[in-house]
Amino acid sequence: MSFYLFRIYKTLSPSLKFTIGLLLCTIVSGGIFFTLYHSGIAQLRSVRQALTAVEDNITKVKELQMRCAPASTDEKKLWKEVHEAFAMRVPSDKMLLPLMNDIARVAQECSIYDISFSLPEQQENLLLPRGQTASIAATDERFADPAGGDTVIPYPQDRGDTSIKLSNFLVQTSFHCRYQELGSFLKGVCALPRLLEVESLTIERKLPLMEVKIILRAFYSER
Repeated sequence: MSFYLFRIYKTLSPSLKFTIGLLLCTIVSGGIFFTLYHSGIAQLRSVRQALTAVEDNITKVKELQMRCAPASTDEKKLWKEVHEAFAMRVPSDKMLLPLMNDIARVAQECSIYDISFSLPEQQENLLLPRGQTASIAATDERFADPAGGDTVIPYPQDRGDTSIKLSNFLVQTSFHCRYQELGSFLKGVCALPRLLEVESLTIERKLPLMEVKIILRAFYSER
C-alpha cells in the first residue's frame, strides 16, 4: 500500500508535491503544538490550584491571628493576678502548718483560745500527730521571719504548669465558745485565702460554753 502511494506521489507535479509536503508539516507541527499546549495547560491548572490553596491557607491564618491577637499588657497583668490568686487559694502542697496557723489566728481574733486540731482517721502523709495544737506552727523555724517579726506563711510560687489536678484532705478543729463567737469564727475562716469547705459542724451545749467540732476540707493542687 505504501509503495503504491509512493508511485502515485512520484507522478505528481512539483507544485502539488510541495503543497502536500507543506500540509503534512502543518499537520505534524499542529499535533506537536497541541500536545505541548495541552501539557502546559494541565501544569498551569495544577499551579493555579496550588496557589489558590496557599491563598486560602494565608486567609485562614490571618483570620486566626485576628481572632487570637496577642494579649495586651493589661490582659497579661490580669491573668498573672488570677494565677497568683489561684495559687494562694489552691497551693501546690497540703501546706498544713500554715493552714492551721491561719485558723488559729482567726480563732484568737474571735476570742477563742482553746482551739485544737486533729486529723480524721485513714489519712496518709499527715504532718502533725492527732491532737497537737497549731501553736507549733507559729514557732516553727520554717515559717519564722528572720528579722524577728510576725510569722511568715510562704505560698508556693508559679511553676508555669498548666495541667492541674485537685486533691483534698480533712482537718478537724475543736474549741469552746458562744454562738456569737462561732458565727464570727466561721465568717473569718470563709475569708481566708485558702479554699476551704465545711464538711461537718457538731455543737454540744455545755456550761458555761458550748463545745464545737468542725471538720474542714482543704484543697491543694497536684501539678
